[in-house]
Amino acid sequence: MKIKISADSTCDLSPELIERYHIGITPLYIIRGEETLRDGIDVRPEELYEYYKTTGKLPQTSGCTPVDFSAAFDRIHEKYPTAKILYLAYSAATTVSYRSAHLAAEGRDYVTMMDTKSVSCAL
Repeated sequence: MKIKISADSTCDLSPELIERYHIGITPLYIIRGEETLRDGIDVRPEELYEYYKTTGKLPQTSGCTPVDFSAAFDRIHEKYPTAKILYLAYSAATTVSYRSAHLAAEGRDYVTMMDTKSVSCAL
């Protein structure tokens, strides 16, 4: 059985590992002033550090929505229809993303979820 790994952008895997293992990444949101950006797509960590250095303001974050995860799971399933998806979640105690993924996984018997209970945060 083929297994495809899915995670959200807080897993902080390198682009090389994501590409090498074809890992599906669902981006969280970064709120920087009036802008809402997708983590790892619209903004990189270096830019957030620079934003703080120049403004003195910390960006905020917002978790992925069920719609975000539904789209991510559907993309993976469309590309690998016989594969099982293993979603490795950022700590459910610190973000709504795990609950959102759980809601998106309902009715998708090919999705299994695991709360890693870990926090990476660009370390």
